[in-house]
Amino acid sequence: MQQHTILLVDDEAGILDIYREVVEEEGHTVLTAGNGREALDMLAAQPVDLVVSDIRMPVLDGHAMLDEMRRRGMDADVIFLTGYATVDSAVQCLSRGASDYLEKPFNVFKFRDKVHAVLNKRQQRRAQLDAPDALGLVHNLREAIAAHSDFKSIVRELLSHTRKVFDPDGLALYLVGSKGAAPSPKVVWGEAFRGGCDWFEAAAPHLFTSDDPALFSPGELTAYVPDCPSAVSVMCAPVAMGRGGYLVVMRSCESRAYTSANLSLLALFAMHGTSAFETLRVGRKMQEMNLEIITSHVASVEAKDIYTKGHSERVGQYAVLLGRQMGLPERELELLRFAGILHDVGKIGIPDEILNKAGRLTEDEFARMRQHPAMGRDIVSKISSFKELVPIIYHHHERVDGAGYPDGLIGDSIPFLARLISVVDGFEAMTSDRSYQKARSVEDTVSILRGNAGTQWDAAIVDAWCDVVHKEFLFLPN
Repeated sequence: MQQHTILLVDDEAGILDIYREVVEEEGHTVLTAGNGREALDMLAAQPVDLVVSDIRMPVLDGHAMLDEMRRRGMDADVIFLTGYATVDSAVQCLSRGASDYLEKPFNVFKFRDKVHAVLNKRQQRRAQLDAPDALGLVHNLREAIAAHSDFKSIVRELLSHTRKVFDPDGLALYLVGSKGAAPSPKVVWGEAFRGGCDWFEAAAPHLFTSDDPALFSPGELTAYVPDCPSAVSVMCAPVAMGRGGYLVVMRSCESRAYTSANLSLLALFAMHGTSAFETLRVGRKMQEMNLEIITSHVASVEAKDIYTKGHSERVGQYAVLLGRQMGLPERELELLRFAGILHDVGKIGIPDEILNKAGRLTEDEFARMRQHPAMGRDIVSKISSFKELVPIIYHHHERVDGAGYPDGLIGDSIPFLARLISVVDGFEAMTSDRSYQKARSVEDTVSILRGNAGTQWDAAIVDAWCDVVHKEFLFLPN
């Protein structure tokens, strides 16, 4: 096997020594770091082929380290080492761009095999440009993009696959701004820009002269930009992202020049990126139309009960704040906002005399009230773009002790986002005037939440929400 540079990251020195011994026996160059922050500093200072890292570390953990690596465009494969209790975290890391994970405890042979496998795949990717399988590579990109439904993730997949396949020294994504404005850089990455990218800014008008893919041979740009650091081979292809944009890859003259075959493949990448962005745009437009329709049902519910006016909108706002506090990705924050707005839509099927009853509900009346999550599920499930909201809406009245409804689920069997909505729904209801009770103070409500954490509500989520309340004090109606 070719020799590589491997960075080992763990806050336990003894474990680092074991990893080092195994890797050095294979002849690789070994670097070590005690946490994610130290690892990022080393990655910024020199090229690294593989990072082998623990997930739970002080200062900066594995999740945050990986996110920052991808944000900075650091082209290193990553293997995470994880205990049984954090396997879910490791799987999350795979979805965010890690190459593999290994569950502790493990023997050195499994560790060595994982390292071999990831490095072999890395070598194979590097060799793909010598004999590219265009259909296979485009299929991989299409499958990766199809797994996402938000703009940022699609951009990340497009750029990640472009880096892996075309092995550039520099990569840039330019977006067209207002009508008639020149494209401006949205993402700039790579060794080619380490000394600044003024020369590339000067070259931009010569790159973006048409809506067709373009290839510039080594030396061609120096005729336009004397400050170009060296003769570079550059390819660019248009990508429709809103008003439009361009995907650009480049190599210095020390690397192989790009060919017309490479340009054709880049054009296919750009075309599939364009298709994904257009599908997302149309889907968002349809989703907004569907949300308007369903929100009209929510307005009908709140018109039936004067005490709940604005309740759903506030639950959506609170849920997003709580989701941010817990570090959830943008897609889940969006789901929380929609679920908060729509969680009580099923109450449109509950009689007014039950919704507005001042006293305690009878057993039969409460049985009718308990039907609203199922009614909400049935309403929302008719819209395919809202399918991810269905379990949140259906299960938002479950309790972690199993005493909730409609299914009496217990603990982690309740969908996580439904557990989150349940906490902010309870908070908003208790701090608002209702037909059956006057609004409680924030302090009393927090006390009730904490007193029922672990029985009615998820304790960790309650803790996170109380932190938000103490920091933000929110938009309370009283």
